[in-house]
Amino acid sequence: DACCGEQCELSRRLRRSLLPPTIPILPGLDIAASYVAGGRGVDIGGDWSSVIGVGEEGFAFVVGDVSGHGIDAVAEMARARFTLRAYLVDGNCAATALEKCSHQFDVATDGHIITVLVGVGNWRTGEVTIANAGHPLPLLVTEEDTSFVPMRVGPPLGAGPGSYDSSTFTLSVGATLLVYTDGLVERRGESLDAGLERLQQTAHAVGARPLPELLGEVLTSMRDEGTADDIALLLVETMSND
Repeated sequence: DACCGEQCELSRRLRRSLLPPTIPILPGLDIAASYVAGGRGVDIGGDWSSVIGVGEEGFAFVVGDVSGHGIDAVAEMARARFTLRAYLVDGNCAATALEKCSHQFDVATDGHIITVLVGVGNWRTGEVTIANAGHPLPLLVTEEDTSFVPMRVGPPLGAGPGSYDSSTFTLSVGATLLVYTDGLVERRGESLDAGLERLQQTAHAVGARPLPELLGEVLTSMRDEGTADDIALLLVETMSND
């Protein structure tokens, strides 16, 4: 109806005003990202991704998913995004940023649960450390293998103060890290494990491509037009230092 349409448009305008219009250009990195709204005409949701420079050789990235849709979800997304950004710019590691952030959100008062994956890396060495608050595991694609990065998954934001472990790996030149929200892998009537396996097989089948092409192929192959869930997808690759 007209009221729903107005709220949906307001949510879109609010989201556009809160998120950067372009992907930042950072030394030593190739980055591609996309946001796809749910396919059933529902209000826009609170999925997001962001990448920032930290110091001379560092970078940080965040991919998150706020429960629900509409203006409240978008507003909560903005609060989570800016809170995490402030902690990361201040030099906190991924796990500490999440731990501090867990004290700022409470589903009992905010009405939302937020899953987040945070990473902090060095583009020159390729070392990346990630921490996870209830979020799907990232996928690492190399010439030899396609596998999910093993790590402990901590509680989502909103579930109360929590502590988080971190996992460190090397993002070698030519390897690609895929970080995404669950809308990419979930389908009605299908287990989450089946969706994760499909993503792994899709990324392996696509092979080495320029990041924009890889991103497009993954979204085309994985997206279920009938889902009401949004998708945020972020691809990060380190480039040669030569």
